[in-house]
Amino acid sequence: MIIAYALLGLLSFLITDCVSGSFVVEERDALTDSRLLTAPKACEIGNVSKKKCRKICNKNIPKGCKKKCKKCFKLGSGEKECEGNGFTKKQCLKVGCCNWTNNKCASAVGNNACDSFTEKYGGCHIPIECKTCVKSKLKFISPNPKPLTSAGNNISSMMAYGLRLVGISTEDYTRWCWVVKAITEILSDNVKDLNLQSKVIEHLYKRKVVAMITEGKPLQFSDSFEDSHSKCDGLGVKIETENPSDQIGEVLEHLLHFIHVGERYTFPQWSTISELSTDAWEAVSEAVDAGVYDISDYNNIGNKEDRRRIILQEFHFWLVFADWNLLEDGVFNLGFGEWQGVKNLKEMKNKLPKTHKLYMKTTRKVLSKPAIETLHSLGTLMEGSTPDTCVMPTS
Repeated sequence: MIIAYALLGLLSFLITDCVSGSFVVEERDALTDSRLLTAPKACEIGNVSKKKCRKICNKNIPKGCKKKCKKCFKLGSGEKECEGNGFTKKQCLKVGCCNWTNNKCASAVGNNACDSFTEKYGGCHIPIECKTCVKSKLKFISPNPKPLTSAGNNISSMMAYGLRLVGISTEDYTRWCWVVKAITEILSDNVKDLNLQSKVIEHLYKRKVVAMITEGKPLQFSDSFEDSHSKCDGLGVKIETENPSDQIGEVLEHLLHFIHVGERYTFPQWSTISELSTDAWEAVSEAVDAGVYDISDYNNIGNKEDRRRIILQEFHFWLVFADWNLLEDGVFNLGFGEWQGVKNLKEMKNKLPKTHKLYMKTTRKVLSKPAIETLHSLGTLMEGSTPDTCVMPTS
């Protein structure tokens, strides 16, 4: 499995002041070490500038400095935080409540509180939604990929149902065609709640979600494109494997990661803002305690916000794969080590009742399983295989 995640940092303690004992990831820092509750220690940061304080706290909160660090990052009004500070464009956009207008930094919230965040949600979601980006026809598909010079050299792009597909320019876009076809089938009209699905797609537009299509090498984007889009993950085609199921799983998993950004802003249960108190985190805890979901490999991800986002998005796609009966079905067999013992919706209901309830109330209402023929064709996108003939879907 290829997991691509952004390197932009976010101080998660701004979003969640503390971590409850029910959280499933052990975090050895001043926010979660219960020993500090019985042995308080004076903060050693001292009287330093806010900038230096933030730099110290961003690396690791020193013992006894939780309140000090929180104060360093407390934001005032939008005008105070954004304007007259001599910010570069990149610094401006990182504040979280600012816009870059007429070559200077300006408040996006007027003189209201800048209650956003210093970096991007989940390490990669843009902080301010683009309401003007929403197409009047939500299920819009642009014509074949075209060069997007604002994104970088040799980059092409097209839109599909709120996702901006980007990748290296090429003469043959057959592999892109199958990715687009899978998107249209996952977000088809054959779902339980089209109104909720429409909201998910709207949020894909508003958060300017990028679906990177890579062929082994990472894509290089311009700073302006990086700063103005939610670039959380990448989808690999032409992967080197002898098993078509590996390529099928690669495409489906990462399409679900892209779409899940829209779900997070549609369903409070999956919210990035209050992760540790949501139904999704209760479900994760349930799955971990039951020995179904093994998150130990994610403990090495240094940035807490990245780690939490990845734990949730991986959890999400496993639930969908189980619902679609793709894990141990004797045909695709897309399951592997970190998820065990729940391979279909019936087992989910019996073994993980909280998880089942969450899934039925949210994701299952807005997504549908691609056609079996489409799944098989995704397997032809791997290296050394000739992709099946594909006709690009249209709006």
